[in-house]
Amino acid sequence: TTIEIIRPRRVSWRLYVARAGIMPEAEQEAWTKLQQSNPPVQLQVVLLAVDVSPPFALTATITPTPAQSGASVAGFLTPVSTPQALTVSPDAGGIGGGGNAPITPATPAASASGGAMDESDSDAHLVDLADETWGVILAHKLHNTHSLGVWAPGLISGLIVRRDGRDAQGTVPAISVNVLWIGAAAGGRVAIGRRAEEALLRELMIMYRGLGLLARVKGVTVGDGEACVPWHVAAALRGVKALGGVRCW
Repeated sequence: TTIEIIRPRRVSWRLYVARAGIMPEAEQEAWTKLQQSNPPVQLQVVLLAVDVSPPFALTATITPTPAQSGASVAGFLTPVSTPQALTVSPDAGGIGGGGNAPITPATPAASASGGAMDESDSDAHLVDLADETWGVILAHKLHNTHSLGVWAPGLISGLIVRRDGRDAQGTVPAISVNVLWIGAAAGGRVAIGRRAEEALLRELMIMYRGLGLLARVKGVTVGDGEACVPWHVAAALRGVKALGGVRCW
């Protein structure tokens, strides 16, 4: 179990329990009792609901026009300053080398596997240079219910948006993440404040962005595969779909 896996290391752990869709109140109570039962490890439980098909659509309305310069468009669309052209220093040829020849980057050596990713390398990082996945922290809270007559807002909510993708309807694919409950390490619920909640949600969405990239690389996707669905959520949804077609005789 999870407790047996994390028990050998005497550190504080944060356990994220995610539910695809709406998390029922009975399920929330079961997980909160685990937090309050004084587990044998230093454990903080965070409950959240992930909706891979949020009940709203995002459309890209920013379209560059020929009259706009490339620098102004790039500077407007990117969240950070646009890198400028490389300026070579007078001693670019090295110390005492003289001249203004540009520095030529070293060519990486070809691996024995023909450039394939070595999964046994613990220091390897999977990076998609063309990825444009953005995290959006919402000012309002999403509700953990499908009923209009039930008031069940989460603590803090956000969206994970892929600007470089388009679904079948032409909208920007997105998933919603709704943090429902944050437990204290000593048991019970903790009020950590808005800034701490934003920091927790930001850290969570960064992890989900990486897990979404892993899901696309491994082919574990949901629907048309455009949304940034984390690997473990996509695997769970596909498992439920597969078991739904099994008949017991």
